[in-house]
Amino acid sequence: MEDLNKPKTDNHELSAKISNFIQSTAWLNLNLNAGGAIIKIGSNNFIRKGLGGGFYYLYGPKIDYSDFKTNFDKASLPKNCLFIRLEPLVMTPTEIKTKVLVPSLSIQPRKTLINNLKLETLDLLKSMHSKTRYNIRLAEKKNLKLINDNNRIEDFIKLLKLTSERDAFRLHTPDYYRRLAKLDSDFIKLFLVEYNNQVLAAGLFCFYKNTVTYLHGASADKDRQLMAPYFLHWQIMQMAAGEGFAYYDWYGIDDRKWPGVTRFKLGFGGELLEYPGTFDYPLKPLLYKLYKIGRSLRRLF
Repeated sequence: MEDLNKPKTDNHELSAKISNFIQSTAWLNLNLNAGGAIIKIGSNNFIRKGLGGGFYYLYGPKIDYSDFKTNFDKASLPKNCLFIRLEPLVMTPTEIKTKVLVPSLSIQPRKTLINNLKLETLDLLKSMHSKTRYNIRLAEKKNLKLINDNNRIEDFIKLLKLTSERDAFRLHTPDYYRRLAKLDSDFIKLFLVEYNNQVLAAGLFCFYKNTVTYLHGASADKDRQLMAPYFLHWQIMQMAAGEGFAYYDWYGIDDRKWPGVTRFKLGFGGELLEYPGTFDYPLKPLLYKLYKIGRSLRRLF
């Protein structure tokens, strides 16, 4: 298994290869709050988020930081923009240490795993943990059925609630998943694994350019011996590879926050990809300090 605490490796090459769905207009529009808007700086998209009192900040998930530095013009932004929150795909050690940027709490997952779907089927299986291979082969012998149907989002939400109670993780609102399922069905796809007409596993996946990303998943408590979650991911991997997709992104791993889910994902092998983190670029230093104090106080109550 991967040691998630090992020193960060150079991910420039891998980051450049995979397609970043979070910067797509469809995804950013889905995540706009009331009064929000998409602002472009160079080739990067930023979401305008309100702070109250007429102030706002810009949030740029998974941006090209080099492009941002080249095209950013502070004078072009309205005076009520307090700061810019950045989540770069890659940064140099010097850029990370610059005094201009203030480290902030991560919004998108800091680490993920990437499977190379360009590998031959046997090589892809060999890259996985032996127990994962065993569970995949076991699941393939069962009478499991894979279904793609975004209209069955209520079945997914029901199963997701059970999964969150079992594994102790927080959910978005049900309407969030409903809005996801209503997006372009070539972009967001809901897959369910059934056994005797009962849903045992399900997942929402994003199909974007050369990459398939696993967004949200759920599994039933019953018939766990059938290994439906393993069947789900292996079937999607094979289908995506057959359709010409090059990479399978597990979206996020964290052995402290999600130990069980992370162990499951690590079993499928893949390459560890670690992003630099989240940083704030204060545009009004004094007001930004007051904002930070206020945010810290809110967390105490």
